[in-house]
Amino acid sequence: SKKDWQACKSILILKNEEIYPCLYAYEKKISHIDEDSCDLCLYSLIKKFSRLGLISYQELSNLHFRLGLELFEKRNIKLAVKHFYETLKYISQDEKKDVYSYIGISKAQLGEYNSAIRYLRKANPDHNTYFYLGFSFFQKNEFLKAREYLEKALNFELPLEEKIPIILYLGHTYKALKLYEK
Repeated sequence: SKKDWQACKSILILKNEEIYPCLYAYEKKISHIDEDSCDLCLYSLIKKFSRLGLISYQELSNLHFRLGLELFEKRNIKLAVKHFYETLKYISQDEKKDVYSYIGISKAQLGEYNSAIRYLRKANPDHNTYFYLGFSFFQKNEFLKAREYLEKALNFELPLEEKIPIILYLGHTYKALKLYEK
């Protein structure tokens, strides 16, 4: 299952009569750790593995990417981006386009629109890439560019529920450009 590789939940570290529930807690010298910090613990653990050379670069990039995707789905965007950046260190140029897409979307969700635009322009073009490019330009009040990308996003065959946010932003963009008939 998805969670099988998250083995650190069963780790217990004992040192000088102190008990730590995981590596992260041990390093921070805290006896209790909330579940949200488990992601930080895994990130710390993977960083240590990468320095030791115990796993291949391919396995390391896969692990970072999988964790990034899981954190992205859990809406822990900042930590997901850290994993995506780590993934970029170990993969080929062709593989980077998918990772750029996730970084760009994440940056847009974090309100870092210039950075989002930079990464999304390097990503594989799909409806999400175009939507988030349009969204980022919209947030920057660059409505002509927002229009261009939102219209491209709308050209994809999508179910209605995926078209709705595109249509809403495109409508606001048309209004800002005084294209009332559109």
